[in-house]
Amino acid sequence: MGNGLKHCSVLVVDDNASSRTILTSALNEIGFGYVRSVSNGAMAMSHLVQSVDAPMNGSTPPVDLVLSEWNMDPVGGLVLAKWIRMSKNSPNRFLRMGFVSGNLDAEKIELSRLAGVNGAMSKPFTMAKLKTHLTNIMTANPVFVKSPSYFGPTRRRRNSDVVLTERRHMRDITNEDLGQGIHPELGGFNLPNYMAQIMDGTPREQIDFTALNWSHTLLQNWSEDYADWIKNDIAEMRNALGIIVRGENHRARALSLLHGNALRMIREGEAMNYPLVSAFARTLKAAFEGTQGNTKQVLEIADTSIQGLEAVASAHAAGRGGDVSYALEASLMQMEKKLGHINPKHESYPKSHYGGLIA
Repeated sequence: MGNGLKHCSVLVVDDNASSRTILTSALNEIGFGYVRSVSNGAMAMSHLVQSVDAPMNGSTPPVDLVLSEWNMDPVGGLVLAKWIRMSKNSPNRFLRMGFVSGNLDAEKIELSRLAGVNGAMSKPFTMAKLKTHLTNIMTANPVFVKSPSYFGPTRRRRNSDVVLTERRHMRDITNEDLGQGIHPELGGFNLPNYMAQIMDGTPREQIDFTALNWSHTLLQNWSEDYADWIKNDIAEMRNALGIIVRGENHRARALSLLHGNALRMIREGEAMNYPLVSAFARTLKAAFEGTQGNTKQVLEIADTSIQGLEAVASAHAAGRGGDVSYALEASLMQMEKKLGHINPKHESYPKSHYGGLIA
């Protein structure tokens, strides 16, 4: 990579101050010229939005690479990766991103690949390993592919960038522009190697980003948000509740999944502008706290909470207000009353909170 790194900017995302310091120092030693850090995914999103057209010597210089921890409060690395790749608010859906985390296992690495991350490595790391990892990310210029279930750098050892045509022939969608083939939702993006120009020292204002801007225009019709990203989690919660209702084996595991997903959604919902997700997740979590966890009323509250989450995700009921929010708000208030009856220690939302949701 040579001295070209002095022109490159990295954003470190980690909620552990010591880890941020260690990784920032390592990046400076490797030779990156601009290194900034934030403590969670929500702050990273704000930084990336502010970095558009910002000066390189400012507090939010344009970002070439995001290096993120996995687990963070309130928004973790996986949601950040999905936001970068799929949100209409992402300033660069082709941005290089990698995980540098102490919480990686085979399942999380696979989830990161499916989210379109360029690479992942575990902590602790050696300088040599980190430099090799970043060399691969910074010098590669992969074709990006869009399929019904994936957007990100091509995975040549996977089938996500290959489709079977009606004539039973394999077709490589990386060779056709998005929307130009038989299936309008399939296609590839073979962009110029902007990073090579940056590392050569070409001022960013002199780089022709026409192809990148046009690609973003094409992708606007295929954007997602937080409601889309939690649908699978909600489906898992529905299945877990079914296990509990039927009294099947692995009930403890099902309860753990419900608790873990609910706890994460409580934190993420507000940060991602989905307060109703936080509210329903909180009620679901509270239903199994301080009770036997298997009474008819508890299970009814849990079922209604999951129904609420399903409705919020289906309607993309973000923010505060709207007919859907009013209807769901009434359901929340009824469940809070029921929780107060079966668990006197339950602390209900203040009325002002409900008013805030639908104001």
